[in-house]
This record gives sequence, C-alpha cells and structure tokens, in this order.
Amino acid sequence: AKKFSVYWGANDTTLKKGVGMFVSDSTTTPSESGGHTVLSGHRDTIFTTLGELKEMDNLIVEDNNKVYTYEIHKMWITNADDRTVIVKKEKP
Repeated sequence: AKKFSVYWGANDTTLKKGVGMFVSDSTTTPSESGGHTVLSGHRDTIFTTLGELKEMDNLIVEDNNKVYTYEIHKMWITNADDRTVIVKKEKP
C-alpha cells in the first residue's frame, strides 16, 4: 500500500508537495459530518498510480488518528478548474 501526506488546500504550491485537501463551504475533513472530503492531486505526479485503482477498490484515509475507508464507486478525470463535482450533501 502507498501512503501520501495530505496538505491543507489545493493550490499549485500545495499540490507540488503532495495531496491537497480542497477547502470550501461544501467540503469537510473526514472527521467532520455533513459534507464530502475532496482530495486533489496531479495525475502526472502524486496520483500517477491512481489509475490502477478500480471501482469497488478501497481508499484509506487517516485523519486525527482515525482511519476512514472509502469504497470507490466512480472515477473520472476533471479539468483543474471544474468545481461542478464539489457539492454540499447531507450524507458523505
């Protein structure tokens, strides 16, 4: 299994260091409720091997000493400026 550090924010400076956690009114950290956690990364750098994951694979995120396991239902590549996939939801 590969481990990546996650940094607060998703600007170019942050994404050069590793995975960024997108911050907005519609997103939350994994330990918060009432929203979605959005992780960002460049597919030609930190997420190079992300394409090896398939639907039904698990993605594990650690936050505040807790482990969160997410099952992948759908994957796609978006434009860096596309915010249409980031929407507020009542349930994660």
